[in-house]
Amino acid sequence: MRFIVFILALLLVATAVSAAYQGVLSPEEQLNIVQDYLYVMGHRTTPSAAAAAEMDQPGRPPFKCGMAAVAEFVMNRGRIDRNLLASLGAEALFPRPTGLNDTFGTVSGHFLIHYTKSGDDAVLRPTQDSDGDGTPDYIETMGLIADSVYQRIIVDMQYPAPPSDGFYPQGGDGRFDIFVKNLSLSFFGLSYPDSVNLGGADSLKATAFMLLDNDYSSIPGYENRPYDAVRITIAHEFFHVVQLGIDATEREFVPLPAYGHYWMEMSAVWMEEQLYDNVDDYYNYLPYFFQAPGRSIQQFATIYDNHPYGSVVFPIFLSEKFGPEIIRDIWLRCADFGFGPSFLQAAQAAIDSISNHEQNWFSVFREFALWNYFTGARASAAPNNLGYPEKTNYPVIPDSTLVTGGGWRPTIAIHRSYPFTVLAGDNPANLRPDHNAAALIRMERVGLTRWKYMACGLNLDVDTLCVLKYIDSLCYPATEVPLPMIDQRCDAGVPTCRLRDGCDDTVLVRIDSTFDFYGGLDTLAPVWGLSAIMEYWPNADSGIAADSILIDSALLVRPFPNPSILFAFGTSTLKPDRFKSITLILSPATNDYTRYHPGQPMQLGYNCATEAMVFDSQLVSKPSAILTPYPNPAVVPEMHGQNLRFRFQVPLDSFSLPALPNPRAVIDIFDVAGQYLTTIKLTFSDRERTGIWEAEWDMTNAAGSQAASGVYLCVARLYAYGTAPAPLVESTVKVLIVR
Repeated sequence: MRFIVFILALLLVATAVSAAYQGVLSPEEQLNIVQDYLYVMGHRTTPSAAAAAEMDQPGRPPFKCGMAAVAEFVMNRGRIDRNLLASLGAEALFPRPTGLNDTFGTVSGHFLIHYTKSGDDAVLRPTQDSDGDGTPDYIETMGLIADSVYQRIIVDMQYPAPPSDGFYPQGGDGRFDIFVKNLSLSFFGLSYPDSVNLGGADSLKATAFMLLDNDYSSIPGYENRPYDAVRITIAHEFFHVVQLGIDATEREFVPLPAYGHYWMEMSAVWMEEQLYDNVDDYYNYLPYFFQAPGRSIQQFATIYDNHPYGSVVFPIFLSEKFGPEIIRDIWLRCADFGFGPSFLQAAQAAIDSISNHEQNWFSVFREFALWNYFTGARASAAPNNLGYPEKTNYPVIPDSTLVTGGGWRPTIAIHRSYPFTVLAGDNPANLRPDHNAAALIRMERVGLTRWKYMACGLNLDVDTLCVLKYIDSLCYPATEVPLPMIDQRCDAGVPTCRLRDGCDDTVLVRIDSTFDFYGGLDTLAPVWGLSAIMEYWPNADSGIAADSILIDSALLVRPFPNPSILFAFGTSTLKPDRFKSITLILSPATNDYTRYHPGQPMQLGYNCATEAMVFDSQLVSKPSAILTPYPNPAVVPEMHGQNLRFRFQVPLDSFSLPALPNPRAVIDIFDVAGQYLTTIKLTFSDRERTGIWEAEWDMTNAAGSQAASGVYLCVARLYAYGTAPAPLVESTVKVLIVR
């Protein structure tokens, strides 16, 4: 009967999971799977070409874990061409290591360790046996560590014990098997799912064995402390065994050579930190996360991609915010959701439950992106000690990152002059974020800039205004989602706000957006998170410490009828001149795993209209006028390349728009003898909120030759154009040019 069950298990491994993998694997995908599998099992010296390209990058930490490559092979075994398997020598389905003639049962009775004291696989110091019982100290210590890990994970943290493999002959007596071999590839270890889909209530589960190194002498940094390597490897790999015993199908269906086991890997690294906080091996992998904030936490490009190991900060964030129990809750919910990838849905459900419906995936991911900003050199600036407990030791998100092949790419979009506009699609690829990632924009030297305050597209200078009276629905509909920022003098939404004493003029406007963000490849992206980090200018405000940080945040949806506008928000009521920098963290988040498409980041465009226009409330209902040109006289050597300017005053209506239809200006220029030189035309925009318009003359004639020194007559006319030109005002002025 046991033999029949074993044969059934073989068939299940080959066919049970393939129902979820519809279609035929391409020859390239099949080759990737088999080559990566043979590589981690020690039967091939190089992995697939895609993995080898990443492996060759200098300065990379050790290959962390071979589980994903093995699991991909096991899951897809039934879809791989048998001739390919035969040609590569990969016919064996259950390659439990052979030639390990010694065994050791741990004190708890949960583990059976297979090892040898001779040959290439001989364990560390095989003759060192302190208690003289014939078992090397290395194996006995490994057994004690394994028992401790079992106690912590299964008993203390209350994860379900993994299923026993004792139901088929190769599983042995039911104890969990650990095989100790020389892993010459310089990687820590792997967990091998050797039976998948156990049937009935256990249809999502898999049994597994574990493969560890015989001495860890080839792992950089662990040559003189092998037991630390054993500790983190058993914590990592045994948690994989627990995961496989909960839901072996928790992986996304992504095109190979990418892998979908990112949640398995980031949470396994998290378990290392939970059990052995003092080892901190995960520090070696954090740069792969912090140097690429725009990469999705769903990314697992190849078996040599270190990004999922650096993404351990996400489960660390969750456990710090909600307690470590949330990781177990997410894993159990993955099983509840059934076959296939469920992590994002399970996390949303767990967050909703543990927060009593007050938080969700979108709000939590926004906060996660904020935590990631205050690390390394920025850790000390985090207000109220916000962030990770070990944030000081984490890398900092750099302004730019060195890329393979040389050169640097920006990691944070930095702006130092205003206004600016970045069109959707013009950003470098790394500044276009994936789903479940972040884009960072920093505006520097803000306090040195003359800021205006935008109201429905109009910029207001508070130094010249007395009162703002808010009018709802003047600009965008009420569905917009502004940041909940409150000015120290004016509360948002107050019908009337007096900006300074001693004046009584009133401007009928409603303060609105200063920054607009628009675009997006995926128009169904449901929610973007936004955090604004504002650093005060030294001594900018009485009672506020220099360099102190103010943080505001919001969840943003597509509020406008225009689908090209993603969202808008304003810092107008916060008076940006108080800050020396404003950093915006944008995090498009979704718990729909199908929204992430590797290599297809979100299009993101944005603009900042800080100084584009100046509005003067005194121009409302003022008459049309032609103002004095300047400079006059125009002393060319003193103008440093500047042009002579003609100014026109256009009356504004109560909405601060030109009160005239399509205003235009014409200036005809003659010399004192009445000979014609040239004509300058100026067309106004009836949607632009400014009352003073300027036309420039470069002091040349119609042929482009410089006008000589002397007096010139300039006949200026201002028109309104409806069905026909309507002259408004005309003026003739003299200008003197001195060369």
